[in-house]
Amino acid sequence: MRNLRSKRKLQESSSPLENTITKEGLMEKNSNTIESENNSPKAKVIESSSLSQKSTKKGHLLTKRNLQVSQSKKNVNLNFIRAVFWFANSHIAIPYLKTLLLKEKQKFTDFTTFLHENKSKINGIHGFLSMVKVEKNDTEKQIALKKIFQALGEIFVKFFSVNWIFHSKVENKQIYLNHRHLFLRRLKNPGEYLEE
Repeated sequence: MRNLRSKRKLQESSSPLENTITKEGLMEKNSNTIESENNSPKAKVIESSSLSQKSTKKGHLLTKRNLQVSQSKKNVNLNFIRAVFWFANSHIAIPYLKTLLLKEKQKFTDFTTFLHENKSKINGIHGFLSMVKVEKNDTEKQIALKKIFQALGEIFVKFFSVNWIFHSKVENKQIYLNHRHLFLRRLKNPGEYLEE
């Protein structure tokens, strides 16, 4: 019982600025807090000179909020990847797919086989971009199928992604809208982003 009370007191007295997460995932508490003499005794101010928090390589402090933002960016990439893959498999893409298949002289069954074989690569941005990037050892058929998939991805991002964003269950719609252009650039030039 005593432990529960002491934990509650610690939770109530701790400030959200006291807890930070470094890149290594370590929790640190800043014990040098001073109660402000302003209106409320509950408000606490942290001395900027006494901060003993680790910083990342770039010199930025990785707080809980920054960690949530970076996690949401990963989710945005994964959601866009899944949406492009879903669009390429859907009946909505068939009119676009017909013209692209005629242009590249490929069969519909070859394209569906290509999608089925590469389904496991949609777990990350690098795997997805490797589906689009033309490599030296690719055959002409693989190059044509990659170009078709890349064109379908561009069509989705340009014409269908806004509708997808506003009719989906995503919470931060503005982040998704801003990320469309970055994702389109990655889709058009996959080689630049795979070298990072």
